[in-house]
Amino acid sequence: MSLIDKFLDCFAEIEFTVCNNKNKNQLSLETVATGEREILRMLNDAKRSLSKAKKLNQRGKVSSEEVMDHEWRVHELEIELEKFRESQNLDIDMDLGDLDDETLL
Repeated sequence: MSLIDKFLDCFAEIEFTVCNNKNKNQLSLETVATGEREILRMLNDAKRSLSKAKKLNQRGKVSSEEVMDHEWRVHELEIELEKFRESQNLDIDMDLGDLDDETLL
């Protein structure tokens, strides 16, 4: 028995109409693709910057701390991209979970 059913049993004389609404915070596929592209662009820029910083460090023009800062930025963007993809997969899974078996036939 779900929580909603338990709640409705507590108030048997009152009639409740329960409606399942779709998530209003869903992003369009175009927006999702644009967001992922932007994160990927930022990640590629950060990787290029890291590569340049490593080369400059080998020449002695940049400190190892600055190289570590660039490495950390790349790491942060990789995590951000992973979280973004996971959140979009969860939204898609939730959408598919909302469909009835009859609608899939």
